[in-house]
Amino acid sequence: MLGTGAVAGRFAEDLALVEGARLQAVASRAYARAEGFAARFRVPRAYESYERLVHDGEVDVVYVATPNDLHAEHCLIVIEAGKAVLCEKPFALNASEGRAIIECARRRGVFCMEAMWMRFSPALREVLELAREGAIGELRLLSAELGFSHKPDLCSRLFSRPGGGALLDLGVYPLSLAQALFGRPTRVASLATVHASGVDEQFGAVLEYPGGRQAIVAASVRSQLANAAAIHGTGGILQVAAPLYFPHRYRLVRVPTNRPMRRASRGAMARIRQQKWLRSLAEVRRLLRAGGVTRRAPGNGYASEAAEVVRCLRGGLLESPKMTLDDTLAVLESMDAIRQQWLQGS
Repeated sequence: MLGTGAVAGRFAEDLALVEGARLQAVASRAYARAEGFAARFRVPRAYESYERLVHDGEVDVVYVATPNDLHAEHCLIVIEAGKAVLCEKPFALNASEGRAIIECARRRGVFCMEAMWMRFSPALREVLELAREGAIGELRLLSAELGFSHKPDLCSRLFSRPGGGALLDLGVYPLSLAQALFGRPTRVASLATVHASGVDEQFGAVLEYPGGRQAIVAASVRSQLANAAAIHGTGGILQVAAPLYFPHRYRLVRVPTNRPMRRASRGAMARIRQQKWLRSLAEVRRLLRAGGVTRRAPGNGYASEAAEVVRCLRGGLLESPKMTLDDTLAVLESMDAIRQQWLQGS
């Protein structure tokens, strides 16, 4: 493990739940932190440099949990040492960095995957399967948002360049969901509110896809948002409950496709109330009040992605079919397009 922050700690706790996996070594630029982490999680070896860890002969795969702006540099160190890598989101700061990591991994024949834990949520995987199977008809629109209220702090990574801001830290989640549903967008429109530090503290974007499909996404590090998503189709809605970053609950609401209504006389209103479609709306209201489906994952949720890495390595795979490198790169390209919109609007 590279890095000893909060996410690294939660990942270490969950790794104990993954059959056939163990945490063998940890490294930090501050050796005292590596030692403390090793003692806390009973890790056999602690290193004061990342270079020493990646050359440990008993390490098979390295989890990169360092700050956002160091992900590309550290992934390349791991890959060049011939080790498999699981990199915490965001995979890189931009598509250029992401492309360099991916090309290096493919050239070296090394397994590589973004640690986008949302995509391994059992609830979300079920939602995606339902959507692709046509459970809500033809997919038309995704609305997704993620945001938390933070007091601006120039010493915080959230408000510091180059790795901070709403897009990199939170926007990557709704954008990854949009990518999983619709693929690459054909057009992007976006606006952002920029903090004095130069990072985006809030943004909204509309992404368009072939066939007139759209995604409306938002993220904020200054405001509490609903932290949920809704996938709208011609025959229903799939509602993904908070927290969007690793949901465990969803609800499927099927709705009828209504025909255009002609103007009716008062005498006709009584007959209209008996129509099948109106009775169906009553059923929709009942479903909206009803509870949804719960699909919880073990531990903090990180075990699911760690288990996927183990599965892929044992199967000789260099990429995960559940979280492909092409998907990861497409999301980074969407993020670049969103930032370009901000520059054009300034």
